[in-house]
Amino acid sequence: MAKSYSVWLQQGNQNAYLDEQTHLIHDGRGNNLYQYKDGKLKAVSGSGFLTVQPNGRILDDLGNQMGFISDYSEFLRGASAKASPAAGASGAAAPAARTGAASSAAGSNTRSAAAAAPEKKKKTWILVLLIAVAIYLWLSQDGASGGKVYDSIAAAAVPVRQALLNHENKVTVRYRSETNSANTVLGEFSPAAKDVNTLFQLATEHTGNPNEGDQLQLWTHVSEYWISAEEKDKGYVITLTMNLNYYATKEQEEQLREKISSVVKSLNLSGKSDYEKIRAIYNWICNHVTYDYARLDDESYMMKYTAYNAAITGTAVCSGYAQLFYRLALSAGLEARIKMNDNHAWNLVKLGGQYYYCDSTWDSGMQESQYQYFLKGSLDFHLHVSSIRLGFANNSLYNVDRNLPVSATAYGR
Repeated sequence: MAKSYSVWLQQGNQNAYLDEQTHLIHDGRGNNLYQYKDGKLKAVSGSGFLTVQPNGRILDDLGNQMGFISDYSEFLRGASAKASPAAGASGAAAPAARTGAASSAAGSNTRSAAAAAPEKKKKTWILVLLIAVAIYLWLSQDGASGGKVYDSIAAAAVPVRQALLNHENKVTVRYRSETNSANTVLGEFSPAAKDVNTLFQLATEHTGNPNEGDQLQLWTHVSEYWISAEEKDKGYVITLTMNLNYYATKEQEEQLREKISSVVKSLNLSGKSDYEKIRAIYNWICNHVTYDYARLDDESYMMKYTAYNAAITGTAVCSGYAQLFYRLALSAGLEARIKMNDNHAWNLVKLGGQYYYCDSTWDSGMQESQYQYFLKGSLDFHLHVSSIRLGFANNSLYNVDRNLPVSATAYGR
């Protein structure tokens, strides 16, 4: 069964899929959009090419990001393996030796009962094999049943990520483990809780796709889970079911994607430098979003934490600001992350080989000349960066800048 790789396309802000076997990118409704070949994408209904970088980013001939292929390195490994068959498998098979008796009309038209018996036995074994393969494929299929057993928790994170993108309320995955992690005795510090946290962090890790990554951690969460373990092959098969809750609906997410595409287009970023792109996006947010003081203390109103509210209604708290900057920046071909501590969220963005901090929440409503939190270094942001947490149960966004080349001083100094 050919694997499909998730593709995000900026044009139409849509999700598509790269088929491992045909190398066609389609929209999931049977419409072929691009043909992939040697790192190039050619539109099925047009001319010209897009280039796929080794990190999966899709660029046009001007260097503008046009999309992103998730798990692109894995796709390349699969394509390479198919292009290099095992020795002896290539080329035409040698013709079988022929004798006068074998080629005679009498020899080709008469078969003894003794010769027919092995042929019948062979067909029976082929039928048994086909049935076995069908059963295996049925047991290995993806889906809510969790029938497929993944080789690792990292591999199991891929369908969980897709479940989040699909706004599924429940997902079940099965994966192999060297240890029995179905122990829940220690509560949030139990092996079970650690597996749930690890799986969620892997499913929401940064990919460069503006619809995935950091922002997924801020508008969804695991409300409850069930876990069990089965001993198998000197290890365990873990079955984990999670209930997922979302701050925004799937329809609101689709509306947000259209809005983000519209904003990026309205900013006319094509051909501009990274600094000009960052400034334009930051200015748009500071001019169009206001802090939601009215519902700050209303814990029943979760929409205030979303990029949807920031972009569509124009009000949000810091989480919404940070998510919106993250998604706009990635949609414009920039490299950005979300950083947070116990009570605040802001961004990092890459410029000239280093990362700088930006906090559009605290600069919201200000004129550009009054910005105090735009492209700052770690020494300028000491009140924000004191947020390191220890222990496995933490959101990875707390320490997102630990291994990034963050500038010590503000940009331009």
